Amino acid sequence: MHKNRVSTYLIEEKGFVKEDIESIEGKWGKLPAFYAIVTFKNEPDVEYTYFAHDNDIFQFSYKITDKGGDEGIVEGNLKNYYPHF
Repeated sequence: MHKNRVSTYLIEEKGFVKEDIESIEGKWGKLPAFYAIVTFKNEPDVEYTYFAHDNDIFQFSYKITDKGGDEGIVEGNLKNYYPHF
């Protein structure tokens, strides 16, 4: 399943440990066909979007929740954000 691929990617390629990850929620859409919303324990008010396309997995974007915005979270202080270029 694609959700497991995202989890494996985060642990094996990005160096996270399972305990770093609060949740991974798989989503099916039109384009892309599959993506996952990942929340990390050290940033519970930020949702990161990962695409799992063919053999490639990458972080595509993030969303700061309203609560996170109220607490002053901005892109410059995100702990788990790494843009894919």
